[in-house]
Amino acid sequence: MNTAVAQLPDVSPIPTVANVSKLTTEWHDSASCRGEAGRDFYPPFGGERKRERVAREQRAKTVCNVCPVRTQCLEHAIVSGERYGVWGGLTFDERVTLRRSA
Repeated sequence: MNTAVAQLPDVSPIPTVANVSKLTTEWHDSASCRGEAGRDFYPPFGGERKRERVAREQRAKTVCNVCPVRTQCLEHAIVSGERYGVWGGLTFDERVTLRRSA
């Protein structure tokens, strides 16, 4: 009886969801929108009027303008296909336009 065991090739470990998330979102901790400053980045439940939306988005973009991780945030939003909110200083429509022009 042959008792030899086939050896598997040396393979790097398969990334887990936790590892991938940690690698791709470490920048979250440095984001300027953490806490109370983040309230303007998404529309309120129940909707809003256009002028309210424009004002809210402008407030969010003001926070983004001084954020140290703005680039990483925008990259994340584009790569992951974020459909809602202001990410990296751009709304969803602005991110779509940016992607199409690239």
